[in-house]
Amino acid sequence: MRLWRPSLSELVAPFSKVRSWDLSPGHYRKGIDNAHIDVYLSSRLRDGVRTIVRKLILNEIRGKHRPASMDPIGARDLASLQESYPAVFESISEQSGARISVERLALLQISLLKYFLQIVSQESASLQAAFKIAVNQDETQVSGRNLPMHEHLVALTRDEHAVKRRVLHFLFR
Repeated sequence: MRLWRPSLSELVAPFSKVRSWDLSPGHYRKGIDNAHIDVYLSSRLRDGVRTIVRKLILNEIRGKHRPASMDPIGARDLASLQESYPAVFESISEQSGARISVERLALLQISLLKYFLQIVSQESASLQAAFKIAVNQDETQVSGRNLPMHEHLVALTRDEHAVKRRVLHFLFR
């Protein structure tokens, strides 16, 4: 009995490349600055994400990191985010009518990803600036409040990348 040996082309055929989406920015109108595409994310979603990110960063630098816990966020904030996130995608389907555009959904997903990455960096920088201002103001006054603020500033500056990574990990779960 002779063994069947496929040719190289027969072996590789099932592994052929799937054609990627043809997501071209040229299909969309330019935004207000005539350079970028404007995507509107609801203020409810933006505010909810900003609140959660700020609470997570503060929790991280205070040393109360509990990986499986959602205590620092609060049930109300989390519920608000869980309601507003799908609502953004539902608004796309309502705008397009019966036919949902794959390109629009992909653009929205890319926009959300970009927003999450930006907001974590912005909140980290904002908290660093707030801690610096608080430490500098308290230097003129001798108070017990100066030391914890200085420790928070040092912790955030030293572990900034790790804190951002953990916050993004939480958001993308």
